[in-house]
Amino acid sequence: MGERSVNHANGHQPLGSKARRAGWRPEDYLRRFPRLVAHVICRSLGYATPICAARILRDADRGGMNGCEWIASCYGGDPVPAVRLAIRGRHHHRGYMADYGTALALVREVLAHGEPNGMLASWF
Repeated sequence: MGERSVNHANGHQPLGSKARRAGWRPEDYLRRFPRLVAHVICRSLGYATPICAARILRDADRGGMNGCEWIASCYGGDPVPAVRLAIRGRHHHRGYMADYGTALALVREVLAHGEPNGMLASWF
């Protein structure tokens, strides 16, 4: 996920370093990267809920395995290819089951009010 820097009076300060993200929870990824979480939802065709997509993003960032059924069955538990494909395909996330606008609205709703209990997938 690369480092981003910002100019400060005392020089460059990393904003998104892995060391800084080491203790982040899925909710932190949801807050910091809502658009990327929405693209992971689109890549999953709505299978991933916003928190599930944030966990996938976190595990990919940390280089760990992910237990989501979609990731386990399609990618052997490795979330990195799913996130890479979500990023590469981001310009094509529209239409039935992969609509970026709908996914982003859902992410914003979860950020504002939390994820409802019993949410099984994003589109139903």
